[in-house]
Amino acid sequence: QYIVMIPAELHYPSSENVCFHLVSTGPSLDYVNLDIILEHHGSSVILYNHVARGEPLKCVEITVPAPKVGFEEVATIRVSVLGPGVNFTESKKVLIRKINDGIFVQTDKPIYRPGQNVKFRIVTLKENFVPSNEKYSIIEL
Repeated sequence: QYIVMIPAELHYPSSENVCFHLVSTGPSLDYVNLDIILEHHGSSVILYNHVARGEPLKCVEITVPAPKVGFEEVATIRVSVLGPGVNFTESKKVLIRKINDGIFVQTDKPIYRPGQNVKFRIVTLKENFVPSNEKYSIIEL
C-alpha cells in the first residue's frame, strides 16, 4: 500500500515537494529506490533518483524545469519505487506554469511641474504578492 502526493500545478522557476508514504505488508522496508521522472514533448528528465533507507514517509524537493514552449504546458510526472516487497510506478499529469512577476512604478506625487525632479520607486512582486529580491543593474524609462 502506498500514497504519492504531487502538486497538480508546478511553478517555474521554483522547487516543489513530492511525497510518498509506504505501508509494508511484507518484508521490512530496509531500502527503496525512488525515481521521479518528468516526461514532456517526447523526452524524459530525471528529477530525482535516490535510495531511501528505512523511511516509510519521504518528501523530496524537485527543481521544476521550464516549460518547453510558452508559459505553460501539461507534462507527466512518473514516480517509481522499487524495493523488497514493494514495486510500483505511479504517473500523473501536471501543469508546469511559468511564474509571472508584476512590476510597479510608484512616484512620490501624481502631477509634476516642468523642471521638478521626479522621485520614484520600482517594486517587483511575485505572483503571490511577495516582493522579489532580484536586483536590476539597468532600468530604462
